[in-house]
Amino acid sequence: PPQKKKLQRLPRAVTLQKLFSVRMFVLPGPTLLKDEACLYLANHRSWADFFLDVVATDGRAQMLSRAAVAVAFPAFMLAVCVIRSVILFRRDNVKDFNAFNAMIESRIKASPVDGLIVYPEGHRSTKAKPLPLKKGMLQFAWSRKIAVQVVASSGKEGVISEKATSARWGRRVVVAYSVPIRPADHADFESFFARVVDEWVATWNRVAREEAAALKSASAMPELKLDNRQYPGWMLRAQVLVTGATVCAFLTTCYCSTRFFVRRVESLPEILRLPAVLALGCWCAGSVVRARGEPPCPPINGIGTVDAKEFAEVMAAEAAASKRRRSLKELNKSDSGRNGNGNEAAAAIAAASDLADANGG
Repeated sequence: PPQKKKLQRLPRAVTLQKLFSVRMFVLPGPTLLKDEACLYLANHRSWADFFLDVVATDGRAQMLSRAAVAVAFPAFMLAVCVIRSVILFRRDNVKDFNAFNAMIESRIKASPVDGLIVYPEGHRSTKAKPLPLKKGMLQFAWSRKIAVQVVASSGKEGVISEKATSARWGRRVVVAYSVPIRPADHADFESFFARVVDEWVATWNRVAREEAAALKSASAMPELKLDNRQYPGWMLRAQVLVTGATVCAFLTTCYCSTRFFVRRVESLPEILRLPAVLALGCWCAGSVVRARGEPPCPPINGIGTVDAKEFAEVMAAEAAASKRRRSLKELNKSDSGRNGNGNEAAAAIAAASDLADANGG
């Protein structure tokens, strides 16, 4: 289908990028695919992904996200749900993959954008090497003949790190794009998937080598212009309503927090009130200084190059483990009513699987 023109999510993402003073660099080579629907494969490093990956894809895609994220960030997720920029799902509720894929397809058609950002590793990870890729959404792309492009980036965990409970300003993020991978160019899904894995490793390594070379070849990503981002009338009104409600909730939270703090200070002995206020002020000032006090472009947190052969072995081990888990699940289902024999057989298979894993598969 032709690329839709209403790229409405970008202003919010660019605003957050500027708020954190993030400098984004792009590596020479393939550029972002813009003229057709695309499944963008991004590496999941931190909560900063939710706006930096939108900037990296020029606001041309929704994001596929677990419903738990909406619980963690209700105000933010409500806003992006209103503008149809996220597809929420429950991982434990995906039982019929055909129905799930049909739901994804219908949400894409209902959105002002054609693209979709997915995280094929399945989990956030700040490890030096990528996690094995899942096939689920790639099978969706294959069945719908949608192009796939890897969008690898480094440094996002330096902006926000939920694991380190930290936030930083003035960081750099390096982005690289792969060549588009189109299902029509491959005879079967396995060859398509193998090509995706190859491009994933190659693009990851380009980013890692650029970090090691201290940005010798990367160029600053041009500042994205926000013109021609059109909203439907109802969406604009809903945005105003949601934004107003969010601002009111924020101000109410600030007011209640201030009242609580004042009451707590007033409950202290008079001689301790001033030290308590000064201690809180020093803590707040120290947090700001620490967030801005480190070098503006520090090395990223441990991304390194990955050997293609080694990654293929990891993928094969993960596929074997997944197959064993499916077999165990089927056995539990088929033997659940046989006087406990199913439990004994399941335990035997689990023990054999653990032994095989310990011996390298």
